[in-house]
Amino acid sequence: SSNSSAARPIRVCHVSVGLCTGGLERLLVDFARFHDRGQFEMQFIAMHDLGRPARDIQDAGCEVYSVDAMRLGKVARIRALVKLLRRIRPDVVHTHNAFPHLYGTLAARIAGVPVVVNTRHGQRQGQSNRERWQFWFASLFADRVVAVSDDAAELCRHEDGLSARKVTRVWNGIDTERFA
Repeated sequence: SSNSSAARPIRVCHVSVGLCTGGLERLLVDFARFHDRGQFEMQFIAMHDLGRPARDIQDAGCEVYSVDAMRLGKVARIRALVKLLRRIRPDVVHTHNAFPHLYGTLAARIAGVPVVVNTRHGQRQGQSNRERWQFWFASLFADRVVAVSDDAAELCRHEDGLSARKVTRVWNGIDTERFA
């Protein structure tokens, strides 16, 4: 049996729509900067545009990949993600919000990624029934859906119909040094 202290870090691959300016993107930069490097290795996939947050993540020493999914058809999006995930071999795929949840979760399962998690960052105002169904469907293949607030957790359970066992609330961390 292997010594756990000598084991390699857990490889976590975050999948988001893009890595341009925004609150979610700043959170991903903080993940890159502040994660425990002894326990985790962070990778990031953008399904669309790259911007300053992508450079900040790279400056923090993490790999950033781009799959221009917006120009691909639905099946081609999944294929492109499967190919990339098989190459970079993450232990965990962590998708952020609905669009990456649908494509990233399905691709991760096809690629054989052992653990898939999604974070619901907001309330998804004005979402269509089709989009709600897609979120619910993708959640069938995820191990856990993390909500960043009690409101978002309630929406996951009641509006999206997810079981309470699948939904966990974890508040976003804040870098308090920025306000010192």
